[in-house]
Order: sequence, then structure tokens, then C-alpha cells
Amino acid sequence: MTFVDCIASKLSKKPHLLIFLENVDKADPLVQHSLSYALRTGKFPDSRGREISTNNTIFVATSTITVGNINFLPEKESIRFSEEMILGAKSWEMQILVEHTAEATSKGSEMKVGISRDITSAVSNVNKRKLDATSDSMEQESSCESSKRAHKASRSNLDLNLPVEDTGERANYGDNDSDSISESSQAWLEDYSNQVDEKVVFKSFDFDSLAEKIVKEISKQFQMAFGYEILLEIDDEVMVQILAASWLSEKKRAMEDWIEEVVGRGFRKAKLKSQFSAQCVVKLVNCKGLVVKEQAPGIRLPSRINL
Repeated sequence: MTFVDCIASKLSKKPHLLIFLENVDKADPLVQHSLSYALRTGKFPDSRGREISTNNTIFVATSTITVGNINFLPEKESIRFSEEMILGAKSWEMQILVEHTAEATSKGSEMKVGISRDITSAVSNVNKRKLDATSDSMEQESSCESSKRAHKASRSNLDLNLPVEDTGERANYGDNDSDSISESSQAWLEDYSNQVDEKVVFKSFDFDSLAEKIVKEISKQFQMAFGYEILLEIDDEVMVQILAASWLSEKKRAMEDWIEEVVGRGFRKAKLKSQFSAQCVVKLVNCKGLVVKEQAPGIRLPSRINL
């Protein structure tokens, strides 16, 4: 069944309907034709030409590319943490690791914190049966929250991207969308946009700024436990997990409370457990394959950090 036939089938079964079309800028030509025809005539044609009335139907379509003088993309030239990354976050346990390095860190009054893509979890030999527990992952949890806001819609919504097999494999979503649309699709989208009843521009959520805030909060707790001489590295996947949980949480200051009560407590315990010098690097990593057993209050993050 084509996308057009899928939409037509829904319309024929439920005359009073709201249809959400994600990434309409990447609709195939048949979908484009049917949408434009429905705007002009109030009837939506399927792939065989059969027409279904849309008089009692509301279409809501989203696009992530420039339409006319309106830019739907973030103004920032580069994005470290995209919404696509956040939607793919996993709900893993976390661990504090301590490594000794030959290069001594220099003393100073600035906190030394880095976010690394290269840190690997020490828990690499987790029992295989635990890997099957990914049904508790943050990705599925975020899908449950998709109805909260339109811009948080998960991949379970009808996506007009073609081919269908590629819809879940777009790791560089934010970087490639604007380049992959054809000139004909661009022209169609501008014409379609000019005919719709209403346009709403959503400002993209700035996860990079939130990440900076998280780093500052973690730095405070790290400084109180270790001072300024020790280097802290935060795993990139840990940051994505924290960002996703903070984004989904409805509790005010949930992220700040978690960092203070859980991460701060973990740092203090790690400090008491080991001997540290300026040659040490403390790493906050995730335990891949080990799903969070107990969540902290008000936020989907572990209630304790493993040592």
C-alpha cells in the first residue's frame, strides 16, 4: 500500500479526522499531487484516482526546510546535539571510571570538563540476556511522550520519506535534509505553503545550550568533590541520555536536582574510594546493555551512579 492509499484509507473510514504529515518536504510526487488536489478541490485522490472528501478533515504538515523568506532550520551553523540524536537516546545505567594518565593536568582556577565521543563503558561484558531489555530504552519512552508537543513527534508518526526502509537510519538528519530535496519538490512546497490556511513557525529546541548548562551543573558538583586539578570527561552518549531525560521531564529543576543528589553523591563516593592525583582523569560513562533498574524521582535517569 502506498502512502497515498494509506491516507485515503484513513479518510474513507473516518470522515472527521486530523492527519499529521511529518517531513512533507520529502513527500513523493504522488503524495504531492494528492495534497495539492485536495487543497484545490476538497477531495483527496488515491493511487487509482478514487476521490475521498476532505471537508471534515484537518491536515497538519511539518517541514524542516526554507519556504519563501521563512527559515525553519536553526540559525546555528553547526549543531552538536540534534533532535534526532535525542530521540535515539538509550536509558542505560551510568558509571564513574578513574584512569591515570602520564600527562599531568595543569593547575588552574577553571574547571576542566570535556565531552568525549571515544569513551567506552567498562561494562562491556554484560550478560547477553540484558541486551534484550532495550524495550525500556529512552527511545520508546520518548515515543510515549510524543503527544505532548507537535515538535516532539516520534518516528512512529506517518513519515513521507522514501524509501520506507530509510526512515529510521538518518543519523545525519539535521545536516542533510536541506540538500536532498529536489528543485521540483522545493517549487511544490512553496506553492503548497502559499495555499494552506495557516503557517506556524517552531523554533528548534537548543540542545547545545542545554548541554552547556548541564556541564556547568556537573562541574560544580565535581569541583566540590575533587577540586580543580582533576580532569572530568563526560561520555557523549551519557550527555545525550541526560539531555533526553531533561527534555521529557515535566518536573521543574528535575535535572539540577538529579545532578546534585545522584551525580554529586557519586563523585563524593568515588573520591573516598580511590587515591587521586593531578594525573587522574575521571570519566562519566554509560553501561551499554544494562538498562536502568531504578529511576530517580521526576526524571528518567538512574537513581545511583555505579563505581
